[in-house]
Amino acid sequence: MIKKGVKVTALCHLMASLSKPRHSCSLRCLIEHTKFLQDMIQEVCGFALNEWCTVELLSASKDKPVIKLIKKREGTHCTKRKQEELSNVLATMEKAAAKRIEPPTPTPLIIRTSQKKKKNTYKMELKHITQ
Repeated sequence: MIKKGVKVTALCHLMASLSKPRHSCSLRCLIEHTKFLQDMIQEVCGFALNEWCTVELLSASKDKPVIKLIKKREGTHCTKRKQEELSNVLATMEKAAAKRIEPPTPTPLIIRTSQKKKKNTYKMELKHITQ
């Protein structure tokens, strides 16, 4: 009989640690504090450029290019989650825009220039104000 190698015993000492889940299982679960920090960073920093592109595509209701763009940037598994997240953001932005009452636009004032300046500047100012 060969007596080489490491002796293997029963898993009795591991059974006690099996009652709690492994740390790797809680890798993608969000804690309240982590979610709060992510929301605060999102509010301060805003969206990334590719996220703005996907929001624009979602507002134009082009779903397939959105999925392709997110899959290219983020990865396959994150695609649906990111699309749902950005579509929710777009919906809240549209609700906020609908609630917002825009103030009436003031009438443009015509500013007369002094006689020392050229006539071209007067015309340019009028064009600028009317646009």
